[in-house]
Amino acid sequence: GLITWDLGELASGATRTLTLVIQVDDPLDESIQRIFNSATVTDDGENGEDPDPTDNSDDDDDLVGTLDKRITGSNQDFSTMPEVAVGEMITYEVQLQLASGSTTGLVLTDTVDLGMAFMGCEAITADPTGALTFSAGTAEQVCAAAVYTSEPPGSTNPANQGRTMTINFGDVLNAGEAETTLTVRYRVVVLDSAENLRGVMLNNQAEWTWAGGSLEASAPPVRIIEPELTLEKSVDQSEALSGQTVTFTLTVDHSQESNSPAFNVNLTDNIPAGL
Repeated sequence: GLITWDLGELASGATRTLTLVIQVDDPLDESIQRIFNSATVTDDGENGEDPDPTDNSDDDDDLVGTLDKRITGSNQDFSTMPEVAVGEMITYEVQLQLASGSTTGLVLTDTVDLGMAFMGCEAITADPTGALTFSAGTAEQVCAAAVYTSEPPGSTNPANQGRTMTINFGDVLNAGEAETTLTVRYRVVVLDSAENLRGVMLNNQAEWTWAGGSLEASAPPVRIIEPELTLEKSVDQSEALSGQTVTFTLTVDHSQESNSPAFNVNLTDNIPAGL
């Protein structure tokens, strides 16, 4: 549990960087809610006492958080998750468990695959209610201040606009003694874009970051379904005399590959001259 490096001589103005990689126990004792790591540097004082020993130590405080991201519904009832249609709006929820105390600089960033775009943050809640306060404002203000940007940044492709959502909570205080669940709910639309074809899988990646740590999670991917129509036309006789009536029959159907209802179907028949 204790690691010591003997760095030898450190010349005036020189810098040394050391990296320590640790792994959190799996499973972790449920009573452990934070991991606090403190490091200290000293020398032998042979060239004089350190005039300010207060800056000779630093620490890192990490929450032992758990998070979850899931799909809670959509605005269509003809599709069944994980299947979605072009134009369908999906509701996601992402949750983070926050231990008692303060979390500095909490930010939620969510990026969806090419073919989807954010419609907006709907609600931010805490369970138990009122257990959390945010330095960036009330839950409603933080939700309304969400920022939506293209992915990759600066892209001019219309299909890339609004693919990343960033919500800045500022410093978060859990004043209670118990763990609190922070929930963010938002909607994403499946775009009518050239990239969205039948069978394409669309995924997403949510990341919570704060001073000293981060956590990532994804919801299950969704699969695009699309209609594919066929048209057959027949006539009741192959020859007709002047003034005679003939009957054409047009049959609109779904192909075997079609797997979605077709809406606002428009059928046009261009009648030739003489009829």
